[in-house]
Amino acid sequence: MFFQTVLTVFFFIALVASLPFPIDIVQTSQKLQPRDYPDQYTLYLGDGSTNDGWPSIDQWMPFDDLYVFDLD
Repeated sequence: MFFQTVLTVFFFIALVASLPFPIDIVQTSQKLQPRDYPDQYTLYLGDGSTNDGWPSIDQWMPFDDLYVFDLD
């Protein structure tokens, strides 16, 4: 009995999770804008100092440029 109840609950959770999103939510979602900085990943090792090859603070990308959204 307990197993059937749990199975039924998980079935309904899966059913609700598989329902499609309404169209207006998809159309009004925010889009990312292209950045002025290159998309690259660099693995830095060491202690975080410029002696170990890390960029200095003045070379960092501004935080507001990391996440720019089109809010129109």
